[in-house]
Amino acid sequence: MGIASRFNESRSAATSPRRVRGFETVAAMLLAAGMALAVLVAPWPVAIVACGAVAAALSTALLAATRYSSRAAYGIALGLVMAALAAMLVVGVAPLRATAANVTNTFIDAWNAQFDGYVLHFAVSAPSDGAALMFALFTGLVVGLVVHAICLSRSMIAARLIPITFIVCGLFFQTILPASFACLLLGGALLGSCYARRDAASLRAVPAFAVTLAVIVGVSLLACAGYEGNTQLRDAKGNALATVDEFRFGSDTLPQGDLASAHRMSAVPEEGETDRLRVTFADEEAASNAAPLYLRGFAGVEYTGDAFNRMKPDQYEGEWTGLFTWLDAEGFNTLSQYSAYRSLDDEENGNATETLSVTVDAPGAYRRYAYAPAAATSDGAESLLDLYRTNGEVRGNESSTFDVVTGAPMAETMVPGDWVYEQAASLGSETGPDAGVAVDQGDANGEDLSARERNFLRSELAYRSFVYDRYLDVPSDTATVIERFFFEDDTWNVDESTLYSTVTRIRTLLDVSCDYNAQGVRFEGAHAASAEAGVGSNSPTGIANEGAANTANAANAEGAVAAAGTGTVSNDYVAWFLEDAREGNSAAFASAAVLAFRQVGVPARYVEGYLLDEETFEHMREAGESSCTLNESNAHAWVEVYVDGAGWMPVEVTPGFYDRVYAADEVVEIAREVAGGASDDSNVGTVAETPDWTDMLPEELRPFAWLGLALLFMLMAFIIMGAAELQRLVRLGWRSRRLRRAVACGEGSVLLYGRLRDLISDAGVHVNELDPHSCVGALAKAHPEVHAFECDRALSLMERERYGQIPLGEFEVSIVESLLEKLEAGNWERASVSRRIAYRYIGLYLIPLHLVTA
Repeated sequence: MGIASRFNESRSAATSPRRVRGFETVAAMLLAAGMALAVLVAPWPVAIVACGAVAAALSTALLAATRYSSRAAYGIALGLVMAALAAMLVVGVAPLRATAANVTNTFIDAWNAQFDGYVLHFAVSAPSDGAALMFALFTGLVVGLVVHAICLSRSMIAARLIPITFIVCGLFFQTILPASFACLLLGGALLGSCYARRDAASLRAVPAFAVTLAVIVGVSLLACAGYEGNTQLRDAKGNALATVDEFRFGSDTLPQGDLASAHRMSAVPEEGETDRLRVTFADEEAASNAAPLYLRGFAGVEYTGDAFNRMKPDQYEGEWTGLFTWLDAEGFNTLSQYSAYRSLDDEENGNATETLSVTVDAPGAYRRYAYAPAAATSDGAESLLDLYRTNGEVRGNESSTFDVVTGAPMAETMVPGDWVYEQAASLGSETGPDAGVAVDQGDANGEDLSARERNFLRSELAYRSFVYDRYLDVPSDTATVIERFFFEDDTWNVDESTLYSTVTRIRTLLDVSCDYNAQGVRFEGAHAASAEAGVGSNSPTGIANEGAANTANAANAEGAVAAAGTGTVSNDYVAWFLEDAREGNSAAFASAAVLAFRQVGVPARYVEGYLLDEETFEHMREAGESSCTLNESNAHAWVEVYVDGAGWMPVEVTPGFYDRVYAADEVVEIAREVAGGASDDSNVGTVAETPDWTDMLPEELRPFAWLGLALLFMLMAFIIMGAAELQRLVRLGWRSRRLRRAVACGEGSVLLYGRLRDLISDAGVHVNELDPHSCVGALAKAHPEVHAFECDRALSLMERERYGQIPLGEFEVSIVESLLEKLEAGNWERASVSRRIAYRYIGLYLIPLHLVTA
């Protein structure tokens, strides 16, 4: 077949009938409308969103009408762009930018919901209807140009892949509209089938596209965090997420705010005590002079009745949108606030701020957190809002070094310097992101102490307002219990109270009314069963590991101390602890104290981590060491209250721990015989036994438990192998069809050369794209079974087709095919096991190509 005849044939084949052109235009309009609807997900009026979709469809149709006249198409595209620019000038760039940020905020909300993220909104107000309409029209224009580019390329892959991508992303983030889903599905299927037609073939590509889309959408629905259609699937998804989380960060015994699991905080695993943290000081002298350290991990804010949860991303938005961005710009770190305050206060008093270097390694702890001491400076790890500090590594915080301010007091003994109140009074209303710059920034960064104090307090007052708005919530039912337990009698006057007197009262009433049990007491509330099974648990390993423990505990409660009290079991953990159990570990005391502080207007939060107490320091001094390890016995929960100016500071409320962290002159002496409290000797508990996972099985099946586990692993291996083989077969079929079409069109040399180049590179031989024949000698040395003339001949045949427009015949394709098979066999023979796996499932090796011309 001559070149001219082949050119005429391809030209006639490319010329579609008018009916097919119209069919293709309708499909492109549907696709454009679906893409526009998928982007315009902001909460705007329906009419505005519809205008964007209509604009996308009309611009696509207009460009499609001039597809065979390049000048007209370019002219129309230029006209549309000029119209869009004119509209932007009329409305203004700033409103359109704010409108785009409003759309982006919607996707940020979806991202945070799916990935437990804390990406903050752009600080913009709601756009006007005019700005939203202009943005929707501009979006429609851009989408129309993109779809027109797809139509010009006539790419079946792009026509199918783009709608699939929009559908999968929309389903995963739960932002897709039904109309958008329908338009994307129909438009992608029809447009892809248009480009898959050959020689007036029927629309046989539609079923294949529908099957592929159904599989991808199904997988997306199963992976979607909001899918609640099936309990087993939801639990499987939760187990998968917990497995990934544990792989990244590890696990420990801290409940991560899940109070139903708090009784296992200090439980020792079956294999024995595990080193969770290793704390290292610069030298022995630094260790001997150090004070007890609270190593902060999880910080809980929202109390739900059986758990403390981290603050949700949307709680940082609303009237507080942009606050933390502004604080970052001002250099104000909410989690190292005390060190910044202390530096200014020491300078005010003519003192030098002393710090000591502390390195925290986490060989066995949950590595999401850096476990920074409360008095650490901002160096060592980044702060995630005001939640926790982390270095952002994929494997978590394996090691962090902090500079810790020495001599940091506990919260109730903290008295802010006079300059805090004096400078705050002078600032007045000049605080917050919207305030003017109250001081000259050059002075603030220079030697003007007063200016730096004002700069610090302007940020602190803004953050303080946020704290008093977000950290004082107490559920109404729980508030009644708190009021009755702590503040009901006439000896309490909230108007005359101070932080010191508040801490003393809360600590005293907890001490005389409740007993400390290091092993904890299992929560018997109605919601505890679901929490024990992992539902709603914040623990990274709760979903996967709590089921077995719950089954064993239900059958035999000897692993926890029975609750004593009124006999009425509450669904609220704090109410249950104060009125029924009257016994618990540090998590129980801290939970009750957090709500008690909030009840009287003191911002407080629940914190978990590890306590390096005076007893541990004493062991270090006796051994003459500068480091120590912390295990499950050092796991602890405490309260952090916000001290104006100084920031979040710890408060110890657990009986028996005061003398471990307070100096002798700071300990509040309590006359227990007057208060009627029990002696400390009664606070003895038992260690909860860790149930074996085989206890979940019927007794007659337990001897075969490990055999079943082995079969399960074998089944998983077969599933993985089957999935790998399936994708291999699909890709092989796609490659074979693509090569067959290319050979028929006289373009097979492009694909064959690409394959040859990859195989030569796999053999370790560099290919010079300008002179591929130059690698023949090196290839013959690397592959003795391949003769140099074979490679030269194959390259010459492909060059003849590529540059001489002489198509490859069946015999010539078989020559190139034979060379490829030899190279594949040679690479395979010399490869390691891991490379062979990659060759088979990624490189698609050892695949006969003799059917490419069939």
